[in-house]
Amino acid sequence: MSKRERWVTLNSVIEPAIIYPMVTVSYTRQEFHPIQSGISQLQCAALGLNRNFSHAVLHSSPLLGGLGIPSPTQKNTKDGVNCFFYNIRRDSIISKKLAISIIYTQLESGCFQQFFTCSFLQYGHLVTQTFCVQMWS
Repeated sequence: MSKRERWVTLNSVIEPAIIYPMVTVSYTRQEFHPIQSGISQLQCAALGLNRNFSHAVLHSSPLLGGLGIPSPTQKNTKDGVNCFFYNIRRDSIISKKLAISIIYTQLESGCFQQFFTCSFLQYGHLVTQTFCVQMWS
């Protein structure tokens, strides 16, 4: 396969098959690291780079000298935020469950203003790990 065919296959088949189901799953950075590392190695291979090529250079902004390829974590976070906004705006069971989760998180955090505007580093340890909390982090 040519480099272009490998890149298109990776971005249109392999990555979505791995990342799409993970949108609503709660996980820590340590739990997601093996997946991100594997996909980054596949990205390097598709571009014809050494598999040990620096992932920091691969995923950092071109303004900083990087290649500007979004990391799997960035893509998963973007998809999670899109999923959250899509579902919270609808009148469905999922939107009601999200609203309940937001209310419970607000109570657990003890913040006087909306918890999304508060620092996760300061209040994150007080709340139960949920999809809304993951979006907040």
